[in-house]
Amino acid sequence: MAEDKAQRTLHHPANARRTSLVVLAVLLALTAGLVAGCGGGGSDDVSVDLPTEAMRDSDAAAVDQKVQQLWSSQKDSLPALYVGIWDPKTGVFTKAYGEAAPGTAATTDDSFRIGSISKTFTAIVVLKLAEDGKLSLEDTISDAAPNVAKKYPEVADRTIHQLLDMHSGISDYVNPKEGVVKDLVAKPDKVFSADELIQRGIKIGVKPAGSAAGSYSTTNYILLQEIAEEISGSSLQELVKKDTAEPLDLDHTFLPPNEDTSLPEPASRSRVTPPCKQEFIKSGGDVEVGTDLTDWSASYGQGGGGMISTLDDLGKWAASGTGDAMLPDNLVRERNTMAPIEGVPGYGLGVLEIGQWVGHEGEALGWEAFALTNPTSGVSVALATNSCGIVDVYVGLIDALYPGTLE
Repeated sequence: MAEDKAQRTLHHPANARRTSLVVLAVLLALTAGLVAGCGGGGSDDVSVDLPTEAMRDSDAAAVDQKVQQLWSSQKDSLPALYVGIWDPKTGVFTKAYGEAAPGTAATTDDSFRIGSISKTFTAIVVLKLAEDGKLSLEDTISDAAPNVAKKYPEVADRTIHQLLDMHSGISDYVNPKEGVVKDLVAKPDKVFSADELIQRGIKIGVKPAGSAAGSYSTTNYILLQEIAEEISGSSLQELVKKDTAEPLDLDHTFLPPNEDTSLPEPASRSRVTPPCKQEFIKSGGDVEVGTDLTDWSASYGQGGGGMISTLDDLGKWAASGTGDAMLPDNLVRERNTMAPIEGVPGYGLGVLEIGQWVGHEGEALGWEAFALTNPTSGVSVALATNSCGIVDVYVGLIDALYPGTLE
């Protein structure tokens, strides 16, 4: 699939890590919830080549040493750190570091929120509708979902493709200071409707589609959620289960109802650390360091950032190309044709390119996760923590474990 990349990230090796940090900081500061393997021929023939043998002791010890060095220097920012590596050459490494909650050791079975990685699931739902002929990627919202278009006439001319690849011109409802973070800080149990989130993004601003390079906006994915639900007659929760979780046996991965704040046990509990506090401040809110956000409403994320998973499930999702295994080859190529958006060299249809890696980062209020695969080497990585604002730590860890792959 590497030859299908339209926009490969190019920069001098000396600047590789700095460039990757800038890319992710621009894209993922409180996104969506704060916010590849090749195709498998559709959901009837889902196959994921995931290593199953554990790393030999010497390789596991080398990985553990690098993780320990990084984690030990970042304990104030990382209450827990979940690390999963599936490497065809060396095997499988999964380990949890730190505490899932004060006094409770983290385990690899813990559940956590995955933030904007949810976009990869919503993208697959939409692409499956395209595969089934129920919409075209070049359809406008008016074409695909007339009822959604009537609710949002300001953006009815945006195409499905523009929503998926962040070129719609519709502002994000999370990142700006006019976004919803300050509302949630004021009322942590507030349950947002999809309509409230979309209307907030539209109110913040709408640019002509295609008039700029594009910019990261979770509003696009709440619109896609509404479109998929109108076309299918099913909830996005049901569609995610049918089109993504069940075909891959992701038994611990799901999109909860908006009113549900619980996580399956064993669960991580989120804590506001100093970097997480700074994420709130940038988006117009503020919370005290040490605040437990676990029971706060997660309805601000929905199809753009509201899902829950575990380390093993996230690794399997990464190895599937974050869903490419469910799609025919033509849609895989379309999905992984990368184009730049503001500050980001390569974004496809709900998928991000970072050097040699393809997948997505996800930041929720109090959690942060990575799901990436390297199509060249076949290595897949899943990372998670029960705080936020630490994307540079993830990038540093990948750089330490697989030097040169972020270039």
